[in-house]
Amino acid sequence: MSEDKKSMVERWNNVFHVLMRAVVNDIQRRLQPTLDEHGLSKVHVAYLLALDSGRTTLRGLSDHLSLDKANTTRAVNGLRETGLAGDDRETESSRKYNVFLTEKGKELVKILKTELNGAYDQYMDGISKEEIQKTLDVLDHIRENVESPK
Repeated sequence: MSEDKKSMVERWNNVFHVLMRAVVNDIQRRLQPTLDEHGLSKVHVAYLLALDSGRTTLRGLSDHLSLDKANTTRAVNGLRETGLAGDDRETESSRKYNVFLTEKGKELVKILKTELNGAYDQYMDGISKEEIQKTLDVLDHIRENVESPK
């Protein structure tokens, strides 16, 4: 790797780390009042947004989010207890079943997405469509490199 590229990668590492921390902190700050209102933690956000795509099994949800099935079970149980998620199991001991958002859960997801979209609009303020597209292309390439290590 050339010295120029090494320097750029080093800068990328610093900028990316700081940016991700700032975005995560800002999103948590924005969403926390809504989560508190529903007795949820930040952990539940990923599950709510993933379930917005439709019914899935706990395994499918865990795989989609790349999270441990035990954590997924605990989070989904919390969503069920608050009436935000349901399941289609025939008996309490059923092993295979789908989980889904209830109407209450769908309404909460709409609120969360509105709050998230407000944040994303702010983050993209003053950035051209071309710059956004180039950034997306670079991030897609990085994701491909991560998913297909050499």
